[in-house]
Amino acid sequence: MGAVEKLVVMGQGYVGLPLAVRAVEAGYDVVGFEVDARRVEELAAGTSYVEDISDDRLAEARATGRYRPSLAVSDLEGFDVAVITVPTPLRDRQPDLSFVVSAAEMLGGALRPAATVILESTTYPGTTEELVGARLSEVSGLAAGHDFHLGYSPERIDPGNATWTLETTPKVISGVDAASLAAVKGFYDRIVERTVAVSSPKEAEMCKLLENTFRHVNIALINELGFLQQHASEVAPDLTGVAAADGVVLLVDHDGTDLGPLTDAQWVLDTRGVLNGANVERL
Repeated sequence: MGAVEKLVVMGQGYVGLPLAVRAVEAGYDVVGFEVDARRVEELAAGTSYVEDISDDRLAEARATGRYRPSLAVSDLEGFDVAVITVPTPLRDRQPDLSFVVSAAEMLGGALRPAATVILESTTYPGTTEELVGARLSEVSGLAAGHDFHLGYSPERIDPGNATWTLETTPKVISGVDAASLAAVKGFYDRIVERTVAVSSPKEAEMCKLLENTFRHVNIALINELGFLQQHASEVAPDLTGVAAADGVVLLVDHDGTDLGPLTDAQWVLDTRGVLNGANVERL
């Protein structure tokens, strides 16, 4: 049996922690890197602050001896695969990529030939190659696609969704070249049930923007219609049920009162099929 591969997950939030725990279950030796000391202390104590990871599941991961939460940059050394799952919040209508840049610079200091780096954070097309790849190369002196593998795979975590979990949601994957794509696929094939390869990181990044835009537009729309429906309930008590008979209209079931938590949205893409009991794949 070969040596256990080392995985570093940059960020232990609602995306990074489930990935880290799942990777432990898949056999990886995992460092969950987190800059928030309080989070590291809680994880070390066996307390999960992420909805999808119970304390018991976290304890099982810790008991293997292959999950180590850490804020020490030295623990990044020797990784085989690293996944960046840090936030990219909007500030003044522009994405703040400072966390991504910081993660790339730290990983660059530990990067070695043949290692794989994957970005999962939501961002604009070009970030993986033009920002992350460039910073990794600048710090390490290694070239993406030549000395190390680089790819993008957008996170699709839907917190609290027991049906579409990290494992069961199809994972879009990409690489800067064929070897990088193969490395990214090899990693996620051990983590999720199905991967969907696209031609380039830019295509995968654009896919994520499309998904998020679709959610924003449809949640906003359905919330406005919900407000109108409050005044039309006597006329149309089952508005969505009637609309679903069309078979084409896109419906959203969302229990928020504004744009709210996007992850609460449930997408129905083929409403006639759903009404007839057919299985529907989520985007």
